[in-house]
Amino acid sequence: MAQESKEDKKLITRALEGVTLYLDATSPSRQERLEDFKFVAGDQWSAADKAKLVHERRPLLTFNMTSPVVNSVSGYQEDREQDYRAYPRGSEDEHLGRICTSLMKYAMDNCRGLHTLHKGFRQGITCGQAVFEVSHSYGYTDDLLEGDVNIELLEHDTWGHEIGARRYDRNDATYMYKLVFMDIDSATRRWKSKEQELRKGFRKDWLKEDPLLTGVPTQLLDTFIDEEKDRIRILQYWYRVNVEIALLVNSMTGEVMRFESTKEAELELRKIYDLAGATAASQYEIMTANSQTALIHGPTGSAMTFQTPNAAQEALDKVRKQAGEEAANTFEMITRPTTALRIAHLTPWVLLDDKPREKPDWRYPFIPFTVYQDTDNLNDIKGLVRDIKDPQREINWHHATALDVLQRGPKGGVWVPKGEHADIRKIREEYSKPGFVGEYVGQPPIPVLPAQVGQGEADMLQFGLESIMRISGINAEMMGQGTQKTVSGRAIMSRQAGGISGLGSVFMNWKETKTLIGGALLRCIQYYYTPEKMDRIIGDAQRKLPAIGLAAPETAPPEVMYEKFKTIKDIDLDVVVEFQDSAPTARMAEAAQAMQLMAMGIPVPPQLLVEITDPPYKTEILAALANQGQQSPNPELAKVLSAGQGQAPNGVNTTQ
Repeated sequence: MAQESKEDKKLITRALEGVTLYLDATSPSRQERLEDFKFVAGDQWSAADKAKLVHERRPLLTFNMTSPVVNSVSGYQEDREQDYRAYPRGSEDEHLGRICTSLMKYAMDNCRGLHTLHKGFRQGITCGQAVFEVSHSYGYTDDLLEGDVNIELLEHDTWGHEIGARRYDRNDATYMYKLVFMDIDSATRRWKSKEQELRKGFRKDWLKEDPLLTGVPTQLLDTFIDEEKDRIRILQYWYRVNVEIALLVNSMTGEVMRFESTKEAELELRKIYDLAGATAASQYEIMTANSQTALIHGPTGSAMTFQTPNAAQEALDKVRKQAGEEAANTFEMITRPTTALRIAHLTPWVLLDDKPREKPDWRYPFIPFTVYQDTDNLNDIKGLVRDIKDPQREINWHHATALDVLQRGPKGGVWVPKGEHADIRKIREEYSKPGFVGEYVGQPPIPVLPAQVGQGEADMLQFGLESIMRISGINAEMMGQGTQKTVSGRAIMSRQAGGISGLGSVFMNWKETKTLIGGALLRCIQYYYTPEKMDRIIGDAQRKLPAIGLAAPETAPPEVMYEKFKTIKDIDLDVVVEFQDSAPTARMAEAAQAMQLMAMGIPVPPQLLVEITDPPYKTEILAALANQGQQSPNPELAKVLSAGQGQAPNGVNTTQ
């Protein structure tokens, strides 16, 4: 017990050191992120400038030009999104890919994935980075027995990693962490055996950081130290450990299959026995190892795995002896330790739990969307808002100055000769209130003209607006705010295309993030969805169609479908991420190309044609297509449509 306590303390110390390192390294960046969010919300005045204007009784207004930039790019992302598609990586039946595509569609709909991705995209382009977690959960789902796959957008600044990680997905990090914000009652219910230790230290925020920079919403700051409704920070710490794996080795061919446990290897060996017989099974031997060795053939990239480095060296010596030194030099021998992920929950004073990850996957469940990062410096991460904050400040400041000139300067007035006995009260009611009405005797006074906004202030306001568009690459045409009436439609489309090109890096990274999320989603489906659940999602829906009077598409028998569902759990699949063109005319041009391919006999799926054209009520059309199949063409309707496009088919709009 004492030894366990000592190991617990080591883990707590190591985890807290990792969190502290990340927070220290990203302190400037987290300050900037908080300011980025404030700018989009309209909180754009610094405390010093605000105090100066209030002291001088000057106008304090904000003209938020930052939010439209974020709105425009976010809308562009939403307009281009398409569903995930899955394809088998090997020679398996293409039908398996369509089943997996349907399962991914179900999972995305079930966890409101499209909305979560859009929210994360908007957060990312605002502050520079958003982080998603793809996991399995029993909460917020109708399937309480088996749970469901979930995509969660983490609150900003609640996630971190080893500061030396360089990959885009950060999977080269030795650890990652997530800060969980819980009330004390929820924490003690989850870790009942640790209730006394939790309540002993929960009243303090052990991070010793500004809560706003560690993901605490502003409205919760008051309750953060409230003794009745206190919250506690739990650190969820993911880290890698070296583990032993099981290798199933074919003594005749040298083939090596890796398994995470001896039990899994035994099940595979039993399957070989059942399918191929005792003779084939006798060729295999189960071994354990804490590393895996492979010979990589440089020209082809093919790999041969071995159970030990010595076995790999013997094979390399054999190649050298039979084919010569030059052939042997084309191979590279690598030996890598086998690792697995563990998850610990802790505070600085108690380790709550420490368990291996349930799903055997070397990847972390956290997937970042990083908008811009040109160096390995974590403080170089930025979004679209970072570079336009100074022009936005200039707009606000010069507008406040211009208003101050108008407010403090003379307002003009009306002078009336006193001898005319004019109704001064009535004149004051009819003239503008900011000016004045006065009477004079003798020579009329020199008129005091109203103040005018200086040309310099007006120029600086215009310069600020143009700077925001030039820096962000979001022009007026992209936001639908162009005012020039003499510009042709082609010129407008050209400007829109130029602005879109400037967002190429953003959408390149967004595509990488979506691909990683899709892969994680698919792996969760393969691991957590049982064949029975897959059948409930896909098979049951199709079998119920005849009962409600709809024709069901032709499907394989239930027993065949069940075997396909079992196969899905073991095959390798690729996830495809694509974006549709945002311009309707471009989508119609793509649809025309697809129809030309169909006319040439190339099998273009009708579902894909609907996706390309993106018509109104697309979901209903796809549902009807799935239920009723593709209908026969209507020749008469085709004639009418052709006539509407300026053609003159026989029998329609002709004099024949």
